[in-house]
Amino acid sequence: MDGIYLDRYKMRVHDKIKNEWLPWVINRNDYAGNIGHSIDGVQIEGVAYRVHLTEGRWLSWIYKCDETPEGYAGIYGKTIDAIQIKPL
Repeated sequence: MDGIYLDRYKMRVHDKIKNEWLPWVINRNDYAGNIGHSIDGVQIEGVAYRVHLTEGRWLSWIYKCDETPEGYAGIYGKTIDAIQIKPL
């Protein structure tokens, strides 16, 4: 997965290749990601979310969005291939 496009949320992703967080995207103004660069971290405001790693496991649900290790879904260096989102 190299990009996310959501209807009505503020989100950003961590670019695995560049090893940096990309700018926030709001609603459908743009997509979050870089074509050809895998995602290894996701932050989405206002929902619960979790990610699935290409190595075959779902990570725990995340209920907040901040700069702490509990404030994003993913593991740096591990590619994400799916995301689940649910309302809070």
